[in-house]
Amino acid sequence: MSENVVKSAARVLEVFEYFARRRTPATVGEVCNALGYPQSSTSVLLKSMFTLGYLSYDQGSRRYSPSVKVAMLGEWIPEELQAGADDVGHPMASIQVPQA
Repeated sequence: MSENVVKSAARVLEVFEYFARRRTPATVGEVCNALGYPQSSTSVLLKSMFTLGYLSYDQGSRRYSPSVKVAMLGEWIPEELQAGADDVGHPMASIQVPQA
């Protein structure tokens, strides 16, 4: 990991990317096994994301999943991308996406 990246911020995004690939709810154990994180820090991270409203938690299955709040974060982007495609002077027209 780059020294310019805050570790906890990277982990939050890695959790979201994991759920994007998985497409189903996951337990703490499944997340920590998939991402190679210690179970204790994974548990604290997922609980924090739940407390902030970015994950939902099912007590019966003990599984987490991204919340509606996550889906709403990017709902404005398609409209802006279209505006950028239509107008070369639009701020979205010059956005460069870093390669992973």
